[in-house]
Formats: sequence, structure tokens, C-alpha cells
Amino acid sequence: MSLSPDPAFFDSVELISSGNYSEKGKKITIHVTPELLSSSLLKTDTTVLKILELDLQVPDGSARFTTIKDYIVETRNNLEKASSYFSAPSMIRNFHKFFEKLDQMIEGAMPFTLELDDPLGNAFVESDIPNHPNIEIEEYHRSFFQCQELGIPYKSSHSTIKCTDISKAASILSSMIESANHVVGFTGAGVSTESGIPAFRTGGKNLWSRFDPNKQKLMRFLGDENSQKDYWEIKTELNEIIKTARPNPSHDIFTYLHGSGKLLSLVTQNIDGLHHKSGLPKEFIYEIHGTVETGRCWECKKPIDPELIYPKLRNNEIQIPKCEECGGLIKLDTVSFGEPLPEGIMKQVIQDVKNADLFVVMGSSLVVAPVNRLPAIALCEGIPVVLVNIGETDFDDYVDLHVACPSGEVMERTISLLKQSPKQCDNFVSYYVALKNVRKYQNLV
Repeated sequence: MSLSPDPAFFDSVELISSGNYSEKGKKITIHVTPELLSSSLLKTDTTVLKILELDLQVPDGSARFTTIKDYIVETRNNLEKASSYFSAPSMIRNFHKFFEKLDQMIEGAMPFTLELDDPLGNAFVESDIPNHPNIEIEEYHRSFFQCQELGIPYKSSHSTIKCTDISKAASILSSMIESANHVVGFTGAGVSTESGIPAFRTGGKNLWSRFDPNKQKLMRFLGDENSQKDYWEIKTELNEIIKTARPNPSHDIFTYLHGSGKLLSLVTQNIDGLHHKSGLPKEFIYEIHGTVETGRCWECKKPIDPELIYPKLRNNEIQIPKCEECGGLIKLDTVSFGEPLPEGIMKQVIQDVKNADLFVVMGSSLVVAPVNRLPAIALCEGIPVVLVNIGETDFDDYVDLHVACPSGEVMERTISLLKQSPKQCDNFVSYYVALKNVRKYQNLV
């Protein structure tokens, strides 16, 4: 083959920065027979390549312009180098079986299937035989995740309804809720601020203006007395605020949905326990960053009631609480910087989001990983997403309903509408149901 592609095809960064990339992703399936081994193949640096018969996947990150045969030879050579690191007889036997099949493919004695998936859409294969029946090319709409990973704008298949009027927003949201059966909620610090609990990172009462957040990283807490003193000073001050805080309608809406049998679960970044105070049972709440309501010894894991500790801290009887059983450090059941989330919690949360038919996000800037990906998961599953948040987020132009109003005011009106009986759904419901069906079956994922 004499084909020589532009070197820019290899550089996805250059293509993305210049905007010179395909409108859609591309998937190429090649059923390789001997006459196709000499076909030119461009695997770009964003392409994932699979040899289906071997269940072998070559990840993106490296670009190649070569023939199919030479690519299989190169793959074999790389695997042979990798095999030298294994000494177990069973592994060596498996590698030999692998090499035998690759040799047959190289010699044209074994037909096989190559699959190239390039979300940027620049990969290609060219055969001496035009429109070869063994080469299938399919274009597809990029998913939200793929666009995030590539760093390019996501083009939504629908228009976002943007609303700054509380009454209109509540009317639309109540109609969406009435049409749903399995609602999953997600709340961030903005919900708690409406109950008088200041956000740590923003606002005039920012705790981090007086305390260095770097000293609150888990390893610093475990090894530095000053960090431990700061930790308990912060928690003691926060305890005073939380004790007097009361749930607001942004909490009450999920308690109402639970009572009506529509709530699948509630995911919260907040550690204040206000969702539980609102009457929502604990088993329906994923406290993704933990809770200040309980604590334990870091060494022996003995559960500790923090309310027994705070009076001693306020009276300066102690500065750093220690376990009475073993003398170990006591820590609240919150997730500190550098500390992993509770084991398995994200897997459960993601499953609930995928099982939902409505995802409602409130009071979150959606910048803290990994939960900031939940709206994208819902969008990719074709699940309608509502976002109620005053500040800007990366999802404002992609969700189904974006409400730039205080969540408490919107939810107070929404609850009132839901309690009206009989409730006549407005014309938005027909749009909402149609949207749900259309998006579910479009090739967006």
C-alpha cells in the first residue's frame, strides 16, 4: 500500500486543540482473511484495538500506521518480551498457546477479527479491494464520558430546559416526579448551607480560612499532634452548628418521596446527618463522605459516641481524644483528605443510578470525584437528570432540567404541588416521557 496519512492523524492533542476531528466516533470491525493481511491500518493514539478470538485488548495511548500483518507481528513480539517476566510453568504454557495462534494469524492460516474503537473518529483501514465485505465501519455519537476523557465538548441530543422561576421549576419538577417510579437523589453542601451550615470551601464563614486543609489529610492527622488538635477544634465547632441546624425542604423532598414509595436512594456528600433528621431511614442514605454522628478508635475499631467527647473538649479537659480501651487515636466516621471511600459504596451507588428513572441533583458544584461522575452515568444510561444549583457546573447544558434557584425554595413549592390531589400533570410530562424513550435507545453510550 502506498497510503501515507498526514502525521497529524497520530497526534490527538493537536487535532483536539485545532478542532480538526470527526463529528462522531468510529468503530471498525475487520474479519481478517489472508488477502486482508496487507491492508493498511491506522490505529490512532485514542484507539482501543481488540483481537476478538484471543480476547486480547491493546489500549489507547500509542499510534501505529502499518499493515494488519505487521501489527500482529509487533503485538506478538511485545507479548514475547512480556512473557519473559513470568516463570510459572502454567503461564509459560498459556503464552505458548497464545503465540501459536498469533503465528497462524500471521501466516494467514487462521481467520480472525480485529475491532478498532476510536472515539475521536480518525482510525481507518484501507484495502486493495474497495468496499471489502469483510470490513465494517460504524459511526456513533460519543458518550459524555468519552468527551470528558478526550477533553472535547459533549453535544447533547436534546435541549436543556433552563429555569430561574421557582414556580415554573416546581411545576416541571413535580410533573417529572409524578411520571417516575424510581428516583435517586444527590445532594451537596449547598443543601446544608440553606440550613445554616457553612460550606468548608466557600462563603464568609469558611473554616479553611482559619485552618490549613493540608493538615487535615489522613496521614498528617495520624502522625502529627498539631493536626490532631486542629481536627478536633474544627469538629467541635462544627458540632455546635450542626446541633442547632434543622432540615429544610431540600431534605424533606426525599423523605416525602420515600413515603410515597418513589425513592430508590439518596446519595449525599454532606456529613451532618440532616437527611436522617428529616425522617429518611438510614438504609436509604448513602453518606458518601461519612458522618459526624459516629466515630471509632483508629487502632482497635471500637465504636465511639462523639457526644461523650465534645464536653471534655469544650472544657479543655482533653485536646486529643484517645480510646479508653487501647489508647489509640479516635476519629469520626468521616472521609478525610487522602482516605478512601467506604468499601463498595460507589459500586452500589452507580447501580442505583443505573436503575433509576429520574436523577435529581441539588446543591453541588459537581467538582469532587468520584461522585461528580454520577450525572454523566445517568445521562449515558438515558436517565433524565434534574440539576438544582445556583452556581455553575460542567453539566448545566446537558441535563434535562437546570434550575438556577435556591433548592429549598424550589423543593418547598414542589412538595406543595405533589401533595395536591388530584394533580393534573402539565404538557411537560408528554415531552418528558418521549424524551426518556428516545434517549434510551439512541446510540449515546
